[in-house]
Amino acid sequence: MKFRGPMKFRVGAPGLLLSAFVLALPSSAPAARLGPIEKSKVSAEAFSAEMAAAGPYAAGKEGLAIVTVSAKGEFKINQQFPFRLKLGEAPEGVTYPKSVLKRDDGAFTEKQAVFKFPFVAQKPGKYVLSGTVSISVCNDKKCLMEKVPLDVEVTVQ
Repeated sequence: MKFRGPMKFRVGAPGLLLSAFVLALPSSAPAARLGPIEKSKVSAEAFSAEMAAAGPYAAGKEGLAIVTVSAKGEFKINQQFPFRLKLGEAPEGVTYPKSVLKRDDGAFTEKQAVFKFPFVAQKPGKYVLSGTVSISVCNDKKCLMEKVPLDVEVTVQ
């Protein structure tokens, strides 16, 4: 993973700034070189986020992939933050019934946020699904906000 540097976010009172760290996955490389991506995961001190396949998948039928955000240690999922999952461009032959999922589309507990997003692949093959999840976790002293890019390879029969 590559550190892109601190980003500043305004939180609460004017002038109060919060530093957050943005993590990036390694640059995309051809799937043949990397092998199958059954899940991708980003882990930081305060949270982990992952996108995973929930197959099996059949051509022409709706399938689901899952994005899970887990708060670590004393951090908790920010219940007031407008969590969102914005899916990347669909691979050729794949459609997303909904390309942006909002908080109401997910399931949230004190320590975890879960989005299940549907997709339909028109023919058998391997496809890389991607998206960016906007998250926030807090402890008693601070809240962190992140935009985390994730992807997963799915095999459709």
